[in-house]
Amino acid sequence: MSVLRRASPETLRTLRAMRETLAAHAERRGDRLEVRYMAGWVAFRSPAAGRAFAEVRPGKVGIEMFLLPPRSALSDPRGLAAPVSPSRGWGWFRTRVKLEDGFSPRVAVDLLAQSYEFARRMPRGRRKR
Repeated sequence: MSVLRRASPETLRTLRAMRETLAAHAERRGDRLEVRYMAGWVAFRSPAAGRAFAEVRPGKVGIEMFLLPPRSALSDPRGLAAPVSPSRGWGWFRTRVKLEDGFSPRVAVDLLAQSYEFARRMPRGRRKR
């Protein structure tokens, strides 16, 4: 089942608004937003940073986001960000945000933009283990 088929109409509207606003933000920075729809999530990627900066999982009653920066590096006045448990986030996403339906897409876009900027500041290439 496609990730978009699982999502509610309100969640899809929120996802579309987030994508449009974030694409405009990337364009102002001389970049473009790549969006990849996978089976269980949507990956937001920056070609300039050379990496995905967010994973978004739309659901029936909201959106779950995984972001690159640690919670301490985010400006999050609503306190929505939480650390990612070691078993989630693919090992590189450090923050999890759960947004229930009814939240303004602006709240999500602000956190996504911070993750985008964090990715742009990160060194390119793979981390050495």
